[in-house]
Amino acid sequence: APILQIRALKKGDTIGYGASFVADTDMRVATIGAGYADGYRRYLQDKGKIAVGDYITRPVGRISMDLMVIDVSQIPDQILEATTSVCLLGPHYTAQEMAADLDTIPYEILTALGDRVVRAYDAAS
Repeated sequence: APILQIRALKKGDTIGYGASFVADTDMRVATIGAGYADGYRRYLQDKGKIAVGDYITRPVGRISMDLMVIDVSQIPDQILEATTSVCLLGPHYTAQEMAADLDTIPYEILTALGDRVVRAYDAAS
């Protein structure tokens, strides 16, 4: 999914519908162009794992239909500047792991992926 913007938050700033996330410290966040319409379930807020290069981060705030926000505070500037997209499902977070977090089965995860999701298959798997 593409990184749409990166912003700085100050302690006390909010994110998401209903201001569901309140920053407990100054932080950096990135808005990602993917949401529950793409199959990334709302229930993965605070649980999901998103790869930004070799770094793993999590969503913050509510996941909306087309967008989500991730915490990129611990990712070095040079990595963020060189990264245009993130990976939502892959070796860092398998369909089986996501299914376990959602109390479902991997088949349901894969069949719920939206039409906008880029599918890349590894022939070695």
